[in-house]
Amino acid sequence: MANNFEQHFPRLESEMSRWEKAVLDAFAVSLYPHKYNPRTNLITFPSSHGHVRRGIADITPELREAYPRVAFFARKNPSWAQGTELACIARMTWTMPLKCGSKARFKRSGEPQVALPQRQSAPSLAMRSMA
Repeated sequence: MANNFEQHFPRLESEMSRWEKAVLDAFAVSLYPHKYNPRTNLITFPSSHGHVRRGIADITPELREAYPRVAFFARKNPSWAQGTELACIARMTWTMPLKCGSKARFKRSGEPQVALPQRQSAPSLAMRSMA
């Protein structure tokens, strides 16, 4: 989420405001009423819902050191390898799908990425859990 959404929470760079926390809790409680813990922002399932297997995307000490956002995620969700999800929210704009599509296209082609202009409209919030 940190790589695809400019404004997302929880995040390393800043704490959630009370409003953002309330939005996160409202979404998570409505989607996972008996699995979401509002103190930790974690969603715990009785059995895995398809988490990344060990050896595929391990969070190593080297990775934590090289990427502060990875270290932040591992601190916030220490049981990610067992399938626990970290509830997150992100601000979604109308231009974001275009931005993500052009970003993916330029990554494949090896050409420099082009920054698209930001539209000045009222953004909406998207809810996603992150493993």
